[in-house]
Amino acid sequence: MENRNVIIALSKNKLNNQDKYLIEKHIKENVQWDFFVGQLLLHKISCRAYKHLIEHDLICLVPPVIKRFLCENFELSRYKNAFKKEELKIIANTLNAKEVDYCIIKGLSIEEDLFSESIREMNDIDILISIQNFEKVHNILEDMGYKRGKYNPISNQILADRQSDLFFIMNTHQTSPYYKMLYKKLLKVSTVDLQFELVLQKKFKYDISTEVMLKNRISKNTDGQKYYMVNQFDNFLLMCTHLYGEAVLIDEIRNCKDLQLTKFSDIYEWLEKYYGIFNWMEKLDYIKEKGFLKPILYCLYIVAILYKSARAEEIYNKAGKQSIDFLDEYYDEMFEIKKWKLPIIERIFTVNKLGIME
Repeated sequence: MENRNVIIALSKNKLNNQDKYLIEKHIKENVQWDFFVGQLLLHKISCRAYKHLIEHDLICLVPPVIKRFLCENFELSRYKNAFKKEELKIIANTLNAKEVDYCIIKGLSIEEDLFSESIREMNDIDILISIQNFEKVHNILEDMGYKRGKYNPISNQILADRQSDLFFIMNTHQTSPYYKMLYKKLLKVSTVDLQFELVLQKKFKYDISTEVMLKNRISKNTDGQKYYMVNQFDNFLLMCTHLYGEAVLIDEIRNCKDLQLTKFSDIYEWLEKYYGIFNWMEKLDYIKEKGFLKPILYCLYIVAILYKSARAEEIYNKAGKQSIDFLDEYYDEMFEIKKWKLPIIERIFTVNKLGIME
């Protein structure tokens, strides 16, 4: 259990004195380095962990080979994130000039809002637009050198994939990704995902439109650059529904996207920053009305346990007495509900979960 608590502590944006004591004691006395490094990579928090170890003078306790690995991964992620932010400036400037309504969502917006003093590991640039603007944004990205399709890292080519493209549009919330070849030593491609609606709205029937989120978006200026992002509460809904979708769909589970601490820590940090500005009884009525209750409760229940978050627990309790049977549900290829045999917290820290299904 101590192993897990250390990993959870390292997933936070900032450590308190108790976190630091726990991590230092564990590393000095009984750390299992294979488990430690494996969990940091599995949960996409190795950069955050490295930052904490440096800032709190704990890096000297780490074996040299692991310290070098964490340092190299940190520098690589910082390089990639810096490139994504520069690329986003160009995209945002163009969208602003063309008067296209958009919101930057997921990774880059979360890091900007909640992890400004950290490195949040991420893969691509996610942009929410109205489907009516798809052709206009498609042309903008093509003019910037992006192509929609499938990237083959072996041949280092972007291949047209009409079948996958149609599947994405019909069954998910986005097109297939856009890629641009970079021919850089450390970064081969830049990736942009265009999304048209709240994550997995088609399958879970969330009753909120993209137009509502775009209407309620907020602007943000960073170093003189103007961006549009979803407002704080819509961002909370997005984080929870995105996490829930990846946690319960069999295809996402097989791709090891489910139950990553980086996504739970996003929600924890959001609650730490924004909990006090909302009337949660009113917000819960809205959540129920729009069909978000299950993914919201799913995330809050787990965040309350992982981070001992009184705020997550309070919101969960305000929703009224709920069965927690849904914590063990997942959806198979036919979108039929199945049940896990392993409890939810065990699943978070179990690498080979696929052999422990119903």
